[in-house]
Amino acid sequence: MHDLFSNRSTAWWCNEVGILLQLIGAMFLVYAGFQTRKALKDTPDSWEAGLAEKLRDAFAAQAFTGLYGFIFLGVGQLAQLIAGLLQK
Repeated sequence: MHDLFSNRSTAWWCNEVGILLQLIGAMFLVYAGFQTRKALKDTPDSWEAGLAEKLRDAFAAQAFTGLYGFIFLGVGQLAQLIAGLLQK
């Protein structure tokens, strides 16, 4: 098993880490979307129930979780850029 990964270059590892980080970022974005869908689905359709505040809270939570997703996507892209520059 050790021989399988021993001949990999730094650029290869950096590229693989970048792909993994991008997958994690995409999962955060999908999770944020499902969280918002659930929050909106459970919101009653009346102004007396504080609809504006519940909508604002749901979208704020989505933006906060989505921020993590975009950070992971950006770092993954940066890792792949570094891997591309490291290749000879």
